Formats: sequence, structure tokens, C-alpha cells
Amino acid sequence: MSHRSIFVRRERTVRDVLNTVYPQTEVQWLNALASQTNPETALASWEIIAFAFYAFFEARTPTAKSRHQALRVLLNCSAGRSETEIHEAAHKGISITESPDRGTPHDATPPTPPGIRVRTTAGPQR
Repeated sequence: MSHRSIFVRRERTVRDVLNTVYPQTEVQWLNALASQTNPETALASWEIIAFAFYAFFEARTPTAKSRHQALRVLLNCSAGRSETEIHEAAHKGISITESPDRGTPHDATPPTPPGIRVRTTAGPQR
């Protein structure tokens, strides 16, 4: 099995676990990972997040709100946020209205994943 096919299998596992709270296509995931300085490290970070997410909800029946809240907490932890920032981020999503089709909050974008750079048209950042 080639390194590429192993990488894609690993990405697919992460995507399957997080699909209800972070729905992205395989192409979107692979492009985002490929744009990283070290795609392996970025994927490893996502694997840890997906494992923690899965382990937390394995014996629970989560609501859409609790799934989104858990992902928000995990992403903030992985970004090195303070305990206060994590607590605030966790409670932001409680009042977000949910879409009846997938439970995805309206007008809410998940935080930028770790290792993913957001391109802007603004000038250089200092």
C-alpha cells in the first residue's frame, strides 16, 4: 500500500468521525492538508481531535449542539487557548439555532482547524 493511499485512508477516518460537525468533502480535506507545511503533522493533529471526539461520544447520544460544542472545545485546546478562552468558546454555541436537516448551526462556521492557514486579501500581518 502506498504512502498516499495510507494518508487518504487516515483522512477518510477523520472525516467520517467529524462529518456531522465539520462536513467537508474528501477533496476539501486533502487540499487543506496538502496546503500545510507538514501535512502529516496536520493530519496527526486531526486524528487526535477525532479520537477524543469519538471517545467522548462513544457511549453517549449527543445532540447536535453538544457535538458542535465538543468540537469547539477540542479545536480551542489544540490551538493552545487558555482555560478561560476554552470555557467561553464552549458556551458560545449553546444558543445557536440548528438547521433541521443536519443539525449544522446557521451562519456559524467552525473555528479554523489547527494547521490550516486562512488566506485574506488584507495586507501583510505583523
